[in-house]
Amino acid sequence: MHFFELVFILTAAAICVTIHEVAHAWVAVLLGDSTAKMNGRLTADPLKHLDVLGTLFILMFHGGWGKAVHYNPNNLKRPRFDGILITIAGPLANLLTAFLLGIFRLYFPFGGFFGELLVYVYELSIALFLFNLIPLAPLDGAKLLGFFIPSSKRQWYSDYMASGPLYLVMLALLNMASGLIFNFPFLSYYFAFGIEFFSVFIWLGA
Repeated sequence: MHFFELVFILTAAAICVTIHEVAHAWVAVLLGDSTAKMNGRLTADPLKHLDVLGTLFILMFHGGWGKAVHYNPNNLKRPRFDGILITIAGPLANLLTAFLLGIFRLYFPFGGFFGELLVYVYELSIALFLFNLIPLAPLDGAKLLGFFIPSSKRQWYSDYMASGPLYLVMLALLNMASGLIFNFPFLSYYFAFGIEFFSVFIWLGA
């Protein structure tokens, strides 16, 4: 990874993770809970949102996460339904960002530094959307899973969430091993397929 690629990835990470986490916070506030606002998460400052391990994952695998946005379900009118909306807000914000950038790039094909940065933000937005669908903590997919776990399995779910980061590290190691042994880093193919599919979707709809 050369210097400018590192700059592009880190800049794109700061933008995409901030959009993702602010979306969680904004929807929570919109639905009646101000916890995220009081915690300073309604801000464009990426340092409030970037997670060290999550950013490292972005650098290594182009999929990662930010600091969790906490909310108090007791302040929500419909705790379960509103909780689902808060959870999916982050990934959907990334998908919306990619859609808007895809349309923009289709009609205004910039080159140079700005154009290259837009490509990184576009692709990372899709990658974050896809990565966060994986049901492993601390990703949104695991949090979304929690809304559908029966009460009899809550203890299992709590243990599962606590072990989530370990599972993610195992997933990363498996991805690296798959790349080295079989020349098939499945996370890269997962993201590449999603980016290609979404790009074709935008092109056909434009």
